[in-house]
Amino acid sequence: MCARCGKCRAHCPVFGETLSELNVARGWIVLLGAYLKDEIPLSDKVKDSVMTCLRCLRCQANCPSGVRVDMLINFAREKMARELGVPLAGRLIFRYLLPRRWLFNLLVRLSAFFQKILPRDKNTPHLRNLPLLFNGKRRIPSLSAQSALKALPDVSPAVGEEKARVAFFIGCLTNYSYARIARALVEVLNRCGVTVVVPKKQLCCGQPVIGYGDVKAAKRLALHNVEVFNEIGCDAIVTGCASCGRMLKHEYEPLLEGGAGFSAPVRDICEYLVNEARPQLQPSDEKITWHDPCHLIWGQGLSAEPRELLRAAGDFEEMPDAARCCGGGSFSLFHYDLSSDIASHKVRAIESCAAQTVLTDCPGCILQIQDRLAAEGVGRRVRHLVEFLLERLPKAEP
Repeated sequence: MCARCGKCRAHCPVFGETLSELNVARGWIVLLGAYLKDEIPLSDKVKDSVMTCLRCLRCQANCPSGVRVDMLINFAREKMARELGVPLAGRLIFRYLLPRRWLFNLLVRLSAFFQKILPRDKNTPHLRNLPLLFNGKRRIPSLSAQSALKALPDVSPAVGEEKARVAFFIGCLTNYSYARIARALVEVLNRCGVTVVVPKKQLCCGQPVIGYGDVKAAKRLALHNVEVFNEIGCDAIVTGCASCGRMLKHEYEPLLEGGAGFSAPVRDICEYLVNEARPQLQPSDEKITWHDPCHLIWGQGLSAEPRELLRAAGDFEEMPDAARCCGGGSFSLFHYDLSSDIASHKVRAIESCAAQTVLTDCPGCILQIQDRLAAEGVGRRVRHLVEFLLERLPKAEP
Protein backbone atom coordinates (compact mmCIF):
# COMPACT_ATOMS: atom_id res chain seq x y z
CA MET A 1 0.00 0.00 0.00
CA CYS A 2 2.94 2.36 0.51
CA ALA A 3 3.06 4.72 -2.48
CA ARG A 4 6.55 6.02 -1.53
CA CYS A 5 5.09 9.55 -1.50
CA GLY A 6 7.29 10.58 1.42
CA LYS A 7 4.58 12.35 3.38
CA CYS A 8 5.72 10.41 6.43
CA ARG A 9 8.96 12.40 6.29
CA ALA A 10 7.08 15.55 7.26
CA HIS A 11 5.57 13.91 10.34
CA CYS A 12 8.26 11.57 11.66
CA PRO A 13 10.05 13.05 14.72
CA VAL A 14 13.04 10.73 14.24
CA PHE A 15 13.51 11.70 10.59
CA GLY A 16 13.22 15.34 11.62
CA GLU A 17 16.42 14.93 13.62
CA THR A 18 18.43 12.43 11.52
CA LEU A 19 17.21 13.33 7.98
CA SER A 20 17.94 9.71 7.08
CA GLU A 21 15.64 7.57 4.95
CA LEU A 22 16.64 4.68 7.18
CA ASN A 23 14.72 6.34 10.02
CA VAL A 24 11.36 6.95 8.36
CA ALA A 25 8.52 4.61 7.43
CA ARG A 26 9.07 4.89 3.68
CA GLY A 27 12.70 3.88 4.06
CA TRP A 28 12.40 0.97 6.43
CA ILE A 29 9.38 -0.42 4.55
CA VAL A 30 11.65 -0.72 1.50
CA LEU A 31 14.33 -2.41 3.59
CA LEU A 32 11.78 -4.74 5.16
CA GLY A 33 10.43 -5.71 1.74
CA ALA A 34 13.91 -6.47 0.45
CA TYR A 35 14.67 -8.55 3.54
CA LEU A 36 11.46 -10.57 3.20
CA LYS A 37 12.32 -11.30 -0.44
CA ASP A 38 15.79 -12.50 0.60
CA GLU A 39 17.39 -9.69 -1.39
CA ILE A 40 19.34 -8.47 1.64
CA PRO A 41 20.36 -10.15 4.92
CA LEU A 42 19.11 -9.09 8.34
CA SER A 43 22.05 -6.80 8.94
CA ASP A 44 22.63 -4.42 11.84
CA LYS A 45 21.61 -1.59 9.51
CA VAL A 46 18.22 -3.19 8.83
CA LYS A 47 17.72 -3.97 12.51
CA ASP A 48 18.68 -0.47 13.65
CA SER A 49 16.39 1.05 11.03
CA VAL A 50 13.36 -0.85 12.32
CA MET A 51 14.24 -0.46 16.01
CA THR A 52 14.70 3.31 15.77
CA CYS A 53 11.00 3.82 15.08
CA LEU A 54 9.33 5.65 17.98
CA ARG A 55 5.98 3.95 17.31
CA CYS A 56 4.38 7.37 17.80
CA LEU A 57 1.87 6.59 14.99
CA ARG A 58 1.96 10.11 13.60
CA CYS A 59 2.95 8.89 10.14
CA GLN A 60 0.13 6.32 10.16
CA ALA A 61 -2.47 8.91 11.18
CA ASN A 62 -1.37 11.16 8.29
CA CYS A 63 -0.69 8.51 5.63
CA PRO A 64 -2.83 9.16 2.50
CA SER A 65 -2.56 5.47 1.53
CA GLY A 66 -3.68 4.17 4.91
CA VAL A 67 -0.56 2.10 5.56
CA ARG A 68 -0.83 0.28 8.91
CA VAL A 69 2.60 1.21 10.18
CA ASP A 70 1.78 -0.18 13.64
CA MET A 71 1.15 -3.67 12.27
CA LEU A 72 4.22 -3.50 10.01
CA ILE A 73 6.56 -2.47 12.79
CA ASN A 74 5.19 -5.16 15.12
CA PHE A 75 5.56 -7.77 12.39
CA ALA A 76 9.11 -6.69 11.58
CA ARG A 77 10.23 -6.72 15.20
CA GLU A 78 8.57 -10.06 15.88
CA LYS A 79 10.33 -11.58 12.86
CA MET A 80 13.67 -10.19 13.95
CA ALA A 81 13.14 -11.51 17.47
CA ARG A 82 12.39 -14.97 16.07
CA GLU A 83 15.45 -14.94 13.83
CA LEU A 84 17.95 -13.32 16.20
CA GLY A 85 16.33 -14.25 19.50
CA VAL A 86 15.21 -11.94 22.28
CA PRO A 87 18.28 -10.73 24.24
CA LEU A 88 18.80 -12.42 27.61
CA ALA A 89 17.95 -9.28 29.58
CA GLY A 90 14.73 -8.90 27.60
CA ARG A 91 13.74 -12.52 28.16
CA LEU A 92 14.32 -12.21 31.90
CA ILE A 93 12.27 -9.02 32.14
CA PHE A 94 9.47 -9.87 29.73
CA ARG A 95 8.99 -13.57 30.52
CA TYR A 96 9.93 -13.89 34.19
CA LEU A 97 9.78 -10.47 35.88
CA LEU A 98 6.64 -8.83 34.44
CA PRO A 99 4.35 -11.88 34.84
CA ARG A 100 5.33 -12.22 38.52
CA ARG A 101 4.10 -9.18 40.39
CA TRP A 102 5.73 -10.24 43.68
CA LEU A 103 9.13 -10.44 41.98
CA PHE A 104 8.59 -7.10 40.24
CA ASN A 105 7.63 -5.54 43.59
CA LEU A 106 10.76 -6.95 45.24
CA LEU A 107 12.99 -5.51 42.54
CA VAL A 108 11.29 -2.12 42.83
CA ARG A 109 11.74 -2.09 46.62
CA LEU A 110 15.44 -2.83 46.21
CA SER A 111 15.69 -0.13 43.55
CA ALA A 112 13.95 2.35 45.85
CA PHE A 113 16.50 1.60 48.57
CA PHE A 114 19.50 2.13 46.30
CA GLN A 115 17.85 5.13 44.65
CA LYS A 116 18.27 7.05 47.90
CA ILE A 117 22.02 7.25 47.35
CA LEU A 118 21.62 8.84 43.92
CA PRO A 119 22.24 12.59 43.78
CA ARG A 120 19.23 14.85 43.48
CA ASP A 121 19.04 17.04 40.42
CA LYS A 122 20.14 20.58 41.34
CA ASN A 123 17.38 22.20 39.27
CA THR A 124 14.57 19.81 40.15
CA PRO A 125 15.05 18.22 43.60
CA HIS A 126 12.27 15.64 43.16
CA LEU A 127 14.26 14.09 40.30
CA ARG A 128 17.47 12.11 40.71
CA ASN A 129 20.42 11.71 38.36
CA LEU A 130 21.69 8.36 37.12
CA PRO A 131 25.47 8.94 37.35
CA LEU A 132 26.52 5.64 35.74
CA LEU A 133 24.06 5.73 32.83
CA PHE A 134 23.59 8.15 29.92
CA ASN A 135 26.74 10.01 31.01
CA GLY A 136 24.89 11.13 34.13
CA LYS A 137 22.32 13.03 32.07
CA ARG A 138 19.21 10.93 32.68
CA ARG A 139 16.91 12.14 35.45
CA ILE A 140 14.31 9.86 36.99
CA PRO A 141 11.46 10.43 39.45
CA SER A 142 11.69 8.95 42.90
CA LEU A 143 9.97 5.62 43.23
CA SER A 144 6.80 5.84 45.31
CA ALA A 145 7.16 4.78 48.93
CA GLN A 146 4.19 2.48 48.34
CA SER A 147 2.95 1.27 44.96
CA ALA A 148 -0.48 2.41 43.85
CA LEU A 149 -1.72 -1.18 43.66
CA LYS A 150 -0.80 -1.70 47.29
CA ALA A 151 -2.00 1.68 48.53
CA LEU A 152 -5.40 1.79 46.84
CA PRO A 153 -8.29 -0.22 48.30
CA ASP A 154 -9.83 -2.99 46.22
CA VAL A 155 -13.00 -0.91 45.91
CA SER A 156 -13.32 2.86 46.30
CA PRO A 157 -17.05 3.67 46.57
CA ALA A 158 -18.69 6.56 44.79
CA VAL A 159 -19.41 9.73 46.72
CA GLY A 160 -23.18 9.97 46.94
CA GLU A 161 -25.35 7.96 44.60
CA GLU A 162 -23.44 5.45 42.47
CA LYS A 163 -23.84 6.31 38.79
CA ALA A 164 -21.39 3.75 37.40
CA ARG A 165 -18.80 1.15 38.36
CA VAL A 166 -15.45 0.99 36.58
CA ALA A 167 -12.22 -0.98 36.82
CA PHE A 168 -8.94 0.93 36.89
CA PHE A 169 -5.97 -0.26 34.81
CA ILE A 170 -3.04 1.47 36.49
CA GLY A 171 0.04 0.77 34.37
CA CYS A 172 3.61 0.22 35.54
CA LEU A 173 5.00 3.76 35.65
CA THR A 174 1.96 5.12 37.46
CA ASN A 175 2.01 2.19 39.86
CA TYR A 176 5.63 2.53 40.92
CA SER A 177 6.64 6.16 40.30
CA TYR A 178 3.47 8.22 40.14
CA ALA A 179 1.16 6.65 42.73
CA ARG A 180 -0.21 10.12 43.41
CA ILE A 181 -1.70 10.15 39.89
CA ALA A 182 -3.52 6.89 40.59
CA ARG A 183 -4.92 8.27 43.84
CA ALA A 184 -6.07 11.46 42.09
CA LEU A 185 -7.77 9.53 39.28
CA VAL A 186 -9.70 7.37 41.74
CA GLU A 187 -10.79 10.37 43.80
CA VAL A 188 -11.90 12.32 40.73
CA LEU A 189 -14.08 9.42 39.63
CA ASN A 190 -15.44 8.89 43.15
CA ARG A 191 -16.49 12.53 43.39
CA CYS A 192 -18.27 12.12 40.07
CA GLY A 193 -20.37 9.32 41.51
CA VAL A 194 -18.30 6.47 40.08
CA THR A 195 -17.21 3.44 42.12
CA VAL A 196 -13.68 2.33 41.21
CA VAL A 197 -12.49 -1.26 41.44
CA VAL A 198 -8.73 -1.90 41.40
CA PRO A 199 -7.93 -5.51 40.37
CA LYS A 200 -4.83 -6.32 42.38
CA LYS A 201 -3.73 -9.13 40.04
CA GLN A 202 -3.34 -6.91 36.98
CA LEU A 203 0.03 -6.95 35.21
CA CYS A 204 1.91 -4.78 32.72
CA CYS A 205 -0.18 -4.10 29.60
CA GLY A 206 2.64 -5.52 27.44
CA GLN A 207 3.25 -2.41 25.34
CA PRO A 208 7.04 -2.33 25.93
CA VAL A 209 7.17 -6.09 25.38
CA ILE A 210 5.50 -6.14 21.99
CA GLY A 211 7.57 -3.07 21.10
CA TYR A 212 10.66 -5.28 21.20
CA GLY A 213 9.18 -8.19 19.31
CA ASP A 214 8.51 -10.66 22.12
CA VAL A 215 4.98 -11.52 21.03
CA LYS A 216 4.87 -14.70 23.10
CA ALA A 217 5.46 -12.79 26.34
CA ALA A 218 3.08 -9.98 25.34
CA LYS A 219 0.31 -12.47 24.59
CA ARG A 220 0.79 -14.08 27.98
CA LEU A 221 0.35 -10.71 29.71
CA ALA A 222 -2.69 -9.88 27.57
CA LEU A 223 -4.45 -13.16 28.33
CA HIS A 224 -3.85 -12.68 32.06
CA ASN A 225 -5.17 -9.11 32.10
CA VAL A 226 -8.26 -9.99 30.08
CA GLU A 227 -9.08 -12.80 32.50
CA VAL A 228 -8.54 -10.62 35.58
CA PHE A 229 -10.63 -7.68 34.35
CA ASN A 230 -13.44 -9.82 32.95
CA GLU A 231 -13.98 -11.25 36.44
CA ILE A 232 -14.85 -7.78 37.77
CA GLY A 233 -18.15 -7.08 36.05
CA CYS A 234 -17.89 -3.33 35.41
CA ASP A 235 -19.27 -0.70 33.07
CA ALA A 236 -15.86 0.29 31.70
CA ILE A 237 -12.12 -0.15 32.13
CA VAL A 238 -10.49 3.23 32.72
CA THR A 239 -6.81 4.08 32.35
CA GLY A 240 -4.80 7.24 32.90
CA CYS A 241 -1.90 6.22 30.65
CA ALA A 242 -2.22 6.92 26.94
CA SER A 243 0.16 4.10 25.99
CA CYS A 244 -1.64 1.54 28.16
CA GLY A 245 -4.99 2.69 26.80
CA ARG A 246 -3.86 2.35 23.21
CA MET A 247 -2.45 -1.12 23.91
CA LEU A 248 -5.63 -2.36 25.59
CA LYS A 249 -7.90 -0.86 22.94
CA HIS A 250 -6.11 -1.71 19.73
CA GLU A 251 -3.25 -4.16 20.27
CA TYR A 252 -4.93 -6.90 22.29
CA GLU A 253 -7.34 -8.02 19.55
CA PRO A 254 -4.68 -8.85 16.91
CA LEU A 255 -2.36 -10.15 19.62
CA LEU A 256 -5.01 -12.61 20.83
CA GLU A 257 -5.82 -13.50 17.21
CA GLY A 258 -9.55 -13.04 17.52
CA GLY A 259 -9.78 -14.66 20.96
CA ALA A 260 -11.91 -13.38 23.78
CA GLY A 261 -11.19 -9.77 24.68
CA PHE A 262 -12.40 -7.43 27.40
CA SER A 263 -16.09 -7.69 28.22
CA ALA A 264 -16.22 -3.96 29.05
CA PRO A 265 -15.09 -1.04 26.87
CA VAL A 266 -11.68 0.52 27.54
CA ARG A 267 -11.76 4.29 28.05
CA ASP A 268 -9.05 6.86 28.66
CA ILE A 269 -9.81 8.99 31.69
CA CYS A 270 -10.33 12.19 29.65
CA GLU A 271 -12.69 10.31 27.33
CA TYR A 272 -14.64 8.83 30.22
CA LEU A 273 -14.94 12.11 32.11
CA VAL A 274 -16.26 14.04 29.10
CA ASN A 275 -18.66 11.40 27.80
CA GLU A 276 -19.75 9.57 30.97
CA ALA A 277 -18.83 11.11 34.34
CA ARG A 278 -19.26 14.78 33.31
CA PRO A 279 -17.60 16.49 36.31
CA GLN A 280 -18.84 19.86 37.52
CA LEU A 281 -15.58 21.81 37.51
CA GLN A 282 -14.94 25.05 39.35
CA PRO A 283 -12.97 27.38 37.05
CA SER A 284 -9.71 28.94 38.16
CA ASP A 285 -7.37 31.58 36.75
CA GLU A 286 -4.34 29.25 36.78
CA LYS A 287 -2.57 29.45 33.43
CA ILE A 288 -2.25 25.98 31.94
CA THR A 289 -1.22 24.39 28.65
CA TRP A 290 -1.56 20.89 27.19
CA HIS A 291 0.81 18.36 25.62
CA ASP A 292 -0.85 15.75 23.39
CA PRO A 293 0.62 12.28 24.05
CA CYS A 294 1.15 10.49 20.74
CA HIS A 295 -0.74 7.39 21.87
CA LEU A 296 -3.70 9.56 22.87
CA ILE A 297 -4.08 11.81 19.82
CA TRP A 298 -2.71 9.52 17.08
CA GLY A 299 -3.28 6.20 18.82
CA GLN A 300 -6.80 6.82 20.15
CA GLY A 301 -8.01 9.87 18.26
CA LEU A 302 -8.55 11.86 21.47
CA SER A 303 -7.73 15.55 21.25
CA ALA A 304 -10.89 17.58 21.88
CA GLU A 305 -11.77 15.80 25.13
CA PRO A 306 -8.88 16.99 27.33
CA ARG A 307 -9.19 20.51 25.97
CA GLU A 308 -12.88 20.59 26.83
CA LEU A 309 -12.02 19.74 30.43
CA LEU A 310 -9.15 22.20 30.67
CA ARG A 311 -11.03 25.15 29.19
CA ALA A 312 -13.70 24.60 31.82
CA ALA A 313 -11.19 24.38 34.65
CA GLY A 314 -8.42 26.92 34.03
CA ASP A 315 -6.94 29.70 31.91
CA PHE A 316 -6.01 27.46 28.99
CA GLU A 317 -3.37 28.44 26.42
CA GLU A 318 -2.63 26.24 23.41
CA MET A 319 1.10 25.68 23.03
CA PRO A 320 2.60 25.70 19.51
CA ASP A 321 2.42 22.26 17.87
CA ALA A 322 1.01 20.63 21.00
CA ALA A 323 0.80 17.27 19.20
CA ARG A 324 4.53 17.18 18.49
CA CYS A 325 6.16 14.08 20.01
CA CYS A 326 8.28 14.54 23.14
CA GLY A 327 10.41 11.45 22.40
CA GLY A 328 9.47 9.70 25.65
CA GLY A 329 8.60 6.14 26.57
CA SER A 330 10.93 3.15 26.34
CA PHE A 331 12.47 4.72 23.21
CA SER A 332 14.31 7.21 25.43
CA LEU A 333 15.98 4.38 27.36
CA PHE A 334 17.80 3.11 24.28
CA HIS A 335 18.10 6.33 22.25
CA TYR A 336 18.56 8.93 24.96
CA ASP A 337 20.44 11.56 22.96
CA LEU A 338 18.06 11.28 20.01
CA SER A 339 15.02 11.42 22.27
CA SER A 340 16.50 14.51 23.95
CA ASP A 341 16.90 16.24 20.59
CA ILE A 342 13.27 15.45 19.80
CA ALA A 343 12.16 16.75 23.21
CA SER A 344 14.06 20.02 22.79
CA HIS A 345 11.36 21.23 20.38
CA LYS A 346 8.75 20.56 23.06
CA VAL A 347 10.78 22.55 25.58
CA ARG A 348 10.90 25.54 23.21
CA ALA A 349 7.13 25.34 22.71
CA ILE A 350 6.53 25.26 26.46
CA GLU A 351 8.87 28.21 26.97
CA SER A 352 6.87 30.24 24.46
CA CYS A 353 3.72 29.93 26.59
CA ALA A 354 2.75 32.10 29.52
CA ALA A 355 1.42 28.99 31.27
CA GLN A 356 3.51 27.77 34.19
CA THR A 357 1.83 24.35 34.32
CA VAL A 358 2.02 21.74 31.56
CA LEU A 359 -0.68 19.09 31.71
CA THR A 360 -0.77 15.79 29.88
CA ASP A 361 -2.27 12.31 30.06
CA CYS A 362 0.72 9.97 29.97
CA PRO A 363 3.24 9.25 32.75
CA GLY A 364 5.91 8.47 30.14
CA CYS A 365 5.49 11.96 28.69
CA ILE A 366 5.58 13.47 32.19
CA LEU A 367 8.91 11.75 32.92
CA GLN A 368 10.42 12.81 29.59
CA ILE A 369 9.28 16.44 29.74
CA GLN A 370 10.33 16.81 33.38
CA ASP A 371 13.76 15.44 32.49
CA ARG A 372 14.29 17.83 29.58
CA LEU A 373 12.91 20.91 31.36
CA ALA A 374 15.29 20.24 34.25
CA ALA A 375 18.20 19.66 31.86
CA GLU A 376 17.60 22.98 30.11
CA GLY A 377 16.81 24.92 33.28
CA VAL A 378 13.23 25.78 32.30
CA GLY A 379 11.06 26.26 35.37
CA ARG A 380 7.69 24.78 34.48
CA ARG A 381 5.50 22.36 36.40
CA VAL A 382 4.45 19.13 34.67
CA ARG A 383 1.35 17.33 35.98
CA HIS A 384 -1.18 14.74 34.98
CA LEU A 385 -4.59 15.97 33.92
CA VAL A 386 -6.39 14.31 36.86
CA GLU A 387 -4.15 15.99 39.46
CA PHE A 388 -5.29 19.38 38.19
CA LEU A 389 -8.94 18.39 37.81
CA LEU A 390 -9.09 17.09 41.37
CA GLU A 391 -8.33 20.60 42.62
CA ARG A 392 -11.16 21.97 40.48
CA LEU A 393 -13.87 19.69 41.83
CA PRO A 394 -16.11 20.70 44.75
CA LYS A 395 -14.84 19.39 48.06
CA ALA A 396 -16.39 16.08 49.06
CA GLU A 397 -18.84 16.45 51.93
CA PRO A 398 -17.83 14.59 55.14
